[in-house]
Amino acid sequence: GLSFTVPPGQVFGFLGPNGAGKTTTMRAIVGVASLDGGEVRWRGQPVSPEVRRRIGYMPEERGLYPAMKVLEQLEYLARLHGLTAARARAAALLPADRPVIAIGPTANWLPKVWPAERFADLFHALAAGPVPGAVPVIFAGLGPDEAAMAAPLRAALPGAIDLTGKLTLPEVAACLARAALYIGNDSGLMHLAAAAGAPTLGLFGPTSAAEYAPAGPRAAAVLAQGPDMRDLSVEAALAAAIRLLDHTNASRTVATT
Repeated sequence: GLSFTVPPGQVFGFLGPNGAGKTTTMRAIVGVASLDGGEVRWRGQPVSPEVRRRIGYMPEERGLYPAMKVLEQLEYLARLHGLTAARARAAALLPADRPVIAIGPTANWLPKVWPAERFADLFHALAAGPVPGAVPVIFAGLGPDEAAMAAPLRAALPGAIDLTGKLTLPEVAACLARAALYIGNDSGLMHLAAAAGAPTLGLFGPTSAAEYAPAGPRAAAVLAQGPDMRDLSVEAALAAAIRLLDHTNASRTVATT
């Protein structure tokens, strides 16, 4: 039999001759081989399928495919774990260990567009406060007009993940569902974010929030103090985002008690 404990933060290796059971032990840990006795625990609890999905395992026979790009390999492996094609692509594109702030900087009418530098300032304030360590992800549709509207924000947030024009509609929804927060102009993308279940903050100026605000328990709107989007300050948007996040977190707490 074999029994061992690995403390957090340590690197643990198996040494032994061929046939000693090193590979079999690893396969048992990740669920490839079945145990005929005993159990595998992670942080004091039996290893669940959800935990196993977060374990990386490279067998001695390396199975990466030279003809596939890295992103394609990640999507393929995610689908082997039971994700749909859209969810697999979202899992491959977005980080699993950091919160995502999704940003929709475009609209079908230029007066509805909030200035890019204010989106960037709002992101930095959120990442430094209520959403620490957040990664910005830019969403925009197909075509040169959408790309042109998103370009100033790409320049203001050079470290952002830019998904402009790169996704199908189901893939957009799957990515938005993984967001800790969505912030965007009055647009169809804003409504899709709310429908996907992301905490969604719609930014309004010349259009009516009473008619077009995002709907749902995790959705809110913030209004400019005048008809121009420049009449909406970063401070007002930040306060509205914090209220939305607090409401979302409170709802989650109630749901789990």
